[in-house]
Amino acid sequence: MITSFLSGPGSSTLPQVIFSKIKLGLDPQMNVLATILIGIIGTLVIVVNYWMMRQATKREREAAEAYRQEKLAAEKAA
Repeated sequence: MITSFLSGPGSSTLPQVIFSKIKLGLDPQMNVLATILIGIIGTLVIVVNYWMMRQATKREREAAEAYRQEKLAAEKAA
């Protein structure tokens, strides 16, 4: 509904095109478009997941190192 107001006269947004083509019946172009979108989104999910896992591992390593440094400093003080 919002895309109807956002698109200018004589132009259509991607959701409008997809919805109108689905109402008329699926054709191979819509299958290709869906496959491309699923591939792009799947790839992005995998990349972001990998990046987040690397960040979490880095934080864990830094926390372990800080704990080790704190423990060594406490032993030296004692």
